[in-house]
Amino acid sequence: MVRQKSKTISRNVKAYRDETTGRWHSDLPDVFDLICQKLRDREPFSFARYGDGEFNAIYGKKGANCDGHEYFPDMGKRLREALESKPNYIVGLQPLTLASERWPQIQKDFPDIQWVDADSIHNASIDGRLNDLISILYGRAVIVGPKHLQALVKGNGFGIIEIPSRNCWESYTEVAESIRDVMFSARPYNCVFLLCASMMSEVLVDEYKDSGYTFIDMGSALDPYCGVKSRRYHHKLAL
Repeated sequence: MVRQKSKTISRNVKAYRDETTGRWHSDLPDVFDLICQKLRDREPFSFARYGDGEFNAIYGKKGANCDGHEYFPDMGKRLREALESKPNYIVGLQPLTLASERWPQIQKDFPDIQWVDADSIHNASIDGRLNDLISILYGRAVIVGPKHLQALVKGNGFGIIEIPSRNCWESYTEVAESIRDVMFSARPYNCVFLLCASMMSEVLVDEYKDSGYTFIDMGSALDPYCGVKSRRYHHKLAL
């Protein structure tokens, strides 16, 4: 029998974690197939993912997330502004946040967001489907992430913009400039940015929302394919 932890947040919204697979389930729409279809059609779009780390920064918590990235006040301000702008791109909410006591406050502060499941890509990885996305991107993706993700570059024809593995927000200006340099030399339909840049990813998505390029917040989904098991569910993947 599969053990599950369940928590109902309101009459209409709930989330629970499958303790066998490590997968979170929620009532939020899964967008993995939509993302893959847009990539096949070479239709520009952006996908941002908000979870506990982003909201810790937004609400001014001190400290850092599990990867050692601090909750910088100016970053929190940019994240808040992104949500308050009523973004017209795809915005994901992590079910873990949906199942938290903070969820009612988030609903109150950001009432106009059409949330989807932020774990859509991670869940596809658990289901053994991540290669569906990677294969579509062969030769036209640029990873924005730490050095260990170099392992995915050569075999898939990807480029990479390296960022610090800790406190990458302090390098925001340089990273944003590097992205603009890539844009200058590539056509929008031929370049997809895969963001593996912690809480900075959402700010980058918002920064370039009108650029005509595709930005996908991958979170930690690529880590286990580079030998880095940074999340509990990574240890359960059949790689």
